Amino acid sequence: LLTVEISDSAVVSSGGYERNFESDGKVYHHILDPKTGYPAETGIAQVTIVGKNSALCDAYSTGVFVMGREKAEKLYGKSGEFEYIIVENNNIFVSKNLESKIKNVREEFNLIIS
Repeated sequence: LLTVEISDSAVVSSGGYERNFESDGKVYHHILDPKTGYPAETGIAQVTIVGKNSALCDAYSTGVFVMGREKAEKLYGKSGEFEYIIVENNNIFVSKNLESKIKNVREEFNLIIS
């Protein structure tokens, strides 16, 4: 969808598009919502987190996928520990500090700096 030019940082992604199966027309992926025990249904297709600590980025990428974009943007505002790329439908939401590092966005996607 795009490229990110990063150095001296961890980059971790989570998405439901590779590890999944379909049953009766419904797609089930491996990222579970702990409140329901079922695959998270937030409308997010993919999350990438950039930060200094890989383990923390891994936790944030899964957490952001489960909590959804609006809550993730609030967490980002409070945390200061990570930057994000969130793919929802044909929109790519990018945290403001990553804007200058984003390159080669595919034309069919809208890049939204948030």
